[in-house]
Amino acid sequence: MNTLSQVPDKMQQVLSTVADAAALNTGFVKRSRKLVGSRFVQILVFTWLENPDATYTELAQTAGALGTPITRQAIEQRFTPEAAETLKTILDAAASTVI
Repeated sequence: MNTLSQVPDKMQQVLSTVADAAALNTGFVKRSRKLVGSRFVQILVFTWLENPDATYTELAQTAGALGTPITRQAIEQRFTPEAAETLKTILDAAASTVI
């Protein structure tokens, strides 16, 4: 079990390194692009923490604020079975890291 002081560092690792690896392993990311796995996950997490009912437009606004300008249509198109598998992998990693 991790101590409370280790949680932020572990979650940062999950939202970056683990997310990028999961995106490659699941086929969510097939080549180098501006919307890498970690950025996609960060967009979702940060937006949904603020508003669980956020629209694609709000997700796109968060993407822009994070330095990855992308249209709401592009965000919508990324919701694929591979994206779902990526998110499941990251959730599993986050849960096992924090518990």
